[in-house]
Amino acid sequence: MPAYYAVSFHYDRAAVGRDYLGVLYETMLQGGFSFGGVLAWGCPGDLTLDEIIRWNQERFDRDFKLGLDEDISHDYRQILLRHPCYAECRVIVLNAYRYAYVIVPERDVFAFDTIAPAELVAKDEAGLRASIRTEQIAPLREMALTVWRRGLVTAVQTCGEIGAPTGAAALAAGEMPSMLPFAIVPVGWSGVSRIAEEEVRIPPVGETGLLLESR
Repeated sequence: MPAYYAVSFHYDRAAVGRDYLGVLYETMLQGGFSFGGVLAWGCPGDLTLDEIIRWNQERFDRDFKLGLDEDISHDYRQILLRHPCYAECRVIVLNAYRYAYVIVPERDVFAFDTIAPAELVAKDEAGLRASIRTEQIAPLREMALTVWRRGLVTAVQTCGEIGAPTGAAALAAGEMPSMLPFAIVPVGWSGVSRIAEEEVRIPPVGETGLLLESR
C-alpha cells in the first residue's frame, strides 16, 4: 500500500473477552464495508474470515507479540475490507501497542490533485487537515462511532502516514490525541479543559464518549 491514512482503535487487555476480535471484525463489517479476504503476507491467500478469526483470536488470547527475530508468518493475519470509497482497506492487529489499525491510502481521503510530489513529502498534519475530503472520511468516522458504541475500545485516534497515535499513558494524562480530523475519548478525559471550542467540536457519543472533531 502507498502512504496510508489510519484509524487506530485502542483496547484494554484486561477488559476484553475471548471472542473479542470476532466481535470487533463483525462490528467493522457494517456501513458499506464487506470482507475482502486476507493479505497473503506470510499466510495462504484463500483464508476464510472464520479461519482468520480463529488464528488471530488464539494469539490474542495468549497475548502474542511478534518478536524481532520471528518470521511474519507467525503474526496476526491482516483482514482486507472492501468499500467503494477506498482502493484498499486493511485491519491490522498491533497487540504490542494495544490497538488495531484500519488503514486506507492517503490519496483516498486527501485532496492532493493540486500538490506537487515534492510538496507532499514535506506536508505536515496541519496541511493534511486542510485538504481532507469530508465525504471520504465519513465511512471510517461512522465505523469508529459504531465500534465505540459497542464498548469495544478505550479511544480512537486518526493520523496520516507521517503521524502516530498518542500513547495510552500520555492520553490518560491529558495529552491531545492524534485527530485528523477526529478522535474519540472517554467522558471525563482530563484534556478537555485544554481544548479551544472554536477549533474543536466536542459532541457526546452516548453516555461514555466524547467525539473530538476539528472545525
